[in-house]
Amino acid sequence: MSKLVPKEKRRRIVTGWDADGKPKIVSDGPAPVTVESAAFDVVETWRLGGLPADFGPDETVIGDPAMEPGEGEVLFRFAYFAPDPGGPEAWEEAMAAMAASDTLAGEEDAGRHTTDTFDHIIVVSGQISLIVEDSAVDLEPGDVVIQRGTPHTWINRSDEPAVTLAVQVPADPSTRPQRKGAGS
Repeated sequence: MSKLVPKEKRRRIVTGWDADGKPKIVSDGPAPVTVESAAFDVVETWRLGGLPADFGPDETVIGDPAMEPGEGEVLFRFAYFAPDPGGPEAWEEAMAAMAASDTLAGEEDAGRHTTDTFDHIIVVSGQISLIVEDSAVDLEPGDVVIQRGTPHTWINRSDEPAVTLAVQVPADPSTRPQRKGAGS
């Protein structure tokens, strides 16, 4: 198991209201759903059941971790990418923990996967490379990626963990452009 950032450092504070409607801190501690692996750790911080959001629930991160939000959900999560996690086995383990093995493209590109989500990803710390097909872009803190359902992978070539914050929204897979091949 990865120990990129100790659980006690993955602090999440949730505000809310008491029975009289007075504002208060509802919880202060580690986020409840995490995945730890050699390739990456994922910490979910909140799930919205739809829009507009409901102020009511004190906790929305329940159940098993998932790679994608459910229908109508919006998912907020941090990902901690390890430097040089090893080969495809590390990614396979991590994706299996998120019930997302079917999103992996295969062994030729460790971690290359596709999701039916529209993601807004911000690099919080460290350095990481985004690989899409034959293109690669090196990212650093403050860089933003708008990931629109393309097959991709992440590679941390540095000696330090890289941290990203993602907001994931379900997308309609039928709107994904199809590759034009020979003979079409």
